[in-house]
Amino acid sequence: HMAQSREFLDKEIEKAREEYEASPEVAGKVDSLVEALLKIEEDGCENEAVDVLKKAHANTGTYRFKMRMDDIRTRQMRRRYNKLKAAGEDQSAAAVARELLAFELKMYAERAENYPTDMPIKFDLGYRQLLAGQIDEAIASLQQAQRDPKRRVHALNYLGQAFEKKGWHDVAVETYEKALQHDPSEERSKEIHYNMALSLKAMDEKEKALDHFSQVAQMDYKFRDVRERIEVLRKELE
Repeated sequence: HMAQSREFLDKEIEKAREEYEASPEVAGKVDSLVEALLKIEEDGCENEAVDVLKKAHANTGTYRFKMRMDDIRTRQMRRRYNKLKAAGEDQSAAAVARELLAFELKMYAERAENYPTDMPIKFDLGYRQLLAGQIDEAIASLQQAQRDPKRRVHALNYLGQAFEKKGWHDVAVETYEKALQHDPSEERSKEIHYNMALSLKAMDEKEKALDHFSQVAQMDYKFRDVRERIEVLRKELE
């Protein structure tokens, strides 16, 4: 069955390729060929799709062709990362992860320039900046991104982490409190209470920190190292 469907996809690609080659300047023909090629998750087909998009972008200057191209590149890197991780090759996987982060940082910065009012892009950029240790930049991006109701809780959680990294524990705590007001999911809620407890502990507010760690444990006793954290604080407070 697989071989048959592969044969069917190859025919689809062949047809789309002929139509594209007959009129490469028609955006619809570019899209159809790229669509067909991407149904087969292999580097060869994806690389052809990238070449087609590169030409289309060079000829038209239409930015969405560039975006599509970059999306394929990140998909390839993620697949490489997952393969290495599954094979237990952690060092090589970490190298690919660094390469991916550097690529995505550039990619989202460029997108934010092209679409300055697009908040989901600001969110994606801010999260990458946080991961890359570009803390001030991350704060600026995430403060804008929190205007998007769909990503508000996420953005506030990352914003709190950015303030925490600056050593602004009190501002981090206020940010997490704000995040909790927006009724996060249980999964997200655990993370926010946990992060908040870390900031409170850094401020030497041990009882409050214990309270938030305990709230995490009530939801999920196995969450990260929350049990050890609670035991240590209890001893310190005795």
